[in-house]
Amino acid sequence: MPGSITDLPPKPCPLAHIRIMVSPMEIVNDLLIGTWGWSDNGCCTGYYPDDMPRDWQLCYYSNLHRAVILPEDVWHHADDSDLEQWLEDTDPGFVFVPAIGPAELDEISNGRLPDWPAIKTLKDRIGCLLAMPSAAQLDTLQWLEPLKTNIPLAVWLPETVDPQLRDKAVKRLCQTGASVLWDTRTASQPEICGDWLLAIAEAQEPAKLRSLIERLGQWMSPDKHAVMVFTGQPVSYTHLTLPTKVLVC
Repeated sequence: MPGSITDLPPKPCPLAHIRIMVSPMEIVNDLLIGTWGWSDNGCCTGYYPDDMPRDWQLCYYSNLHRAVILPEDVWHHADDSDLEQWLEDTDPGFVFVPAIGPAELDEISNGRLPDWPAIKTLKDRIGCLLAMPSAAQLDTLQWLEPLKTNIPLAVWLPETVDPQLRDKAVKRLCQTGASVLWDTRTASQPEICGDWLLAIAEAQEPAKLRSLIERLGQWMSPDKHAVMVFTGQPVSYTHLTLPTKVLVC
């Protein structure tokens, strides 16, 4: 598996988005802030008021965050009423990123074309799909072509993989227009490809956070979007306004 989801429960931070600018008058794009899911029995324990009904949580979450990664078991088991409620609880600028794990990628590799009602319903609100292949699936990439739809694709590479295999896979992914998830805890720079960059980031000191934001800003353009997915404990962002504006030189 790419990383360990159980080891990185993303915690919400009080930012909706960070506005990236190349000059005081020219906006590049908005760096979106998100987490892995929004459930209070997962990543967001202790985030919501104690008396808040669970079906109000997404609406509350979306007031302070502009993106969320949808775990596969969440969107796979969502029925029509769930999906309609998600759309009602979020505004048109809110972005969903459905995750697709190894089991589903195996089905696709074996010839089953994906038919996902949830993806179809959320299509206009989806920023990109997040594929999470195993090392063996990264070697064959048999699932890649069927996932090349009109929805952008990002790929979270396995945590432990042969460097040569990784380089080969990254080259192929970039050639097809996919992007590679950037784990900022282990890599100093993102891969320069694709239209949607997902960056895993630990909550950290303001100076380090600003440096990370500036690197993401250098990657972004009006047609290239980025989502920063926070992990760890929330930190104070009183030095930043909401939304924050960062000038990238």
